[in-house]
Amino acid sequence: DPKNDAYSVRIRVDGAIKVYNMLAEDLGLAVISMVKVAAGMDIAEKRRPQDGSFSAMVEDDQPSFRVASVGVFGGEKITIRVMASDMGQRKLESIGLSREQYKAISSAIKLPSGMILMCGPTGSGKTSTLYAMLGSIDYNMKNVISIEDPVEHVMPNISQMEVNVKAGITFASLLRNALRQNPDVICLGEIRDEETAEIAVHASQTGHLIIATMHSNDNLGTIDRLMNLGVPLRSIAATLHVVISQRLIRKLCPHCRVKAELNADQRNFMERYGFPTNNVHASSGCPSCDGTGYLGRQALFEILIVDAGLRAALEAPDASNTTIQNFKESLTSQVS
Repeated sequence: DPKNDAYSVRIRVDGAIKVYNMLAEDLGLAVISMVKVAAGMDIAEKRRPQDGSFSAMVEDDQPSFRVASVGVFGGEKITIRVMASDMGQRKLESIGLSREQYKAISSAIKLPSGMILMCGPTGSGKTSTLYAMLGSIDYNMKNVISIEDPVEHVMPNISQMEVNVKAGITFASLLRNALRQNPDVICLGEIRDEETAEIAVHASQTGHLIIATMHSNDNLGTIDRLMNLGVPLRSIAATLHVVISQRLIRKLCPHCRVKAELNADQRNFMERYGFPTNNVHASSGCPSCDGTGYLGRQALFEILIVDAGLRAALEAPDASNTTIQNFKESLTSQVS
């Protein structure tokens, strides 16, 4: 990131970003050029945003790196995203789901048709969970097609398509073509526009199981997002089966965590929600966690199953965002 006559190198570890180093301007420009060459980008173009990728051997591992460049005031900024090499090999039972959540998702991905939606902010692990769900499908019995932007991990048993907006290859156009391939399951990297939402809902009503992600804050926010994309509530009620919200939280470093002293407010909060108060720890900091007190992250899930009660609320003549929000309190099928 260009800063006056130098370049700032920042690293985001476990969701928290910090300054790692400052490079002199000539060295910073050399690093940017080297990264752009490795990623197959045009090193002469410094103002137009570009995307690229490359892979590298790191000890016995081979992660991939997604690169994005953009012109900013003072120069050119490069962002590199590290993609784990085992992303497509993670099992659904090992990503942090509770027993009830695992049963709910396992049952949902066996459905012959309908929609399973995942929501959460960027970087919350949605894609990893999506790949884990796809890995649980019996490929000998089902034809699975995924549409991604870009393909983050190659899965040999899936027909993977990649979006290329510059060439006019969008989610909507690929989804139309995918429906001609007689698929059983279609995975959509993201439902981001009205056309894609309309085709996805129609496909889920005609004998296809749609698994997709959306950017929304929570489960009911996903329903609101579908409404904003022009999907009628009756269509949502008829097709939507499961909504999964996901977040990643940092874990305390096991090497330096210390026993926490709870104050009265904290103790009352813990007791009110049924959390034990005799085994609570706080962050400290050591060389293993680089002094942050945190090492690694884990996923938290909230799963909403669209049962008969919620479906009736969605199909009611006076259904609206307010009535759905009020119905949230009486949901009995929500697994947290």
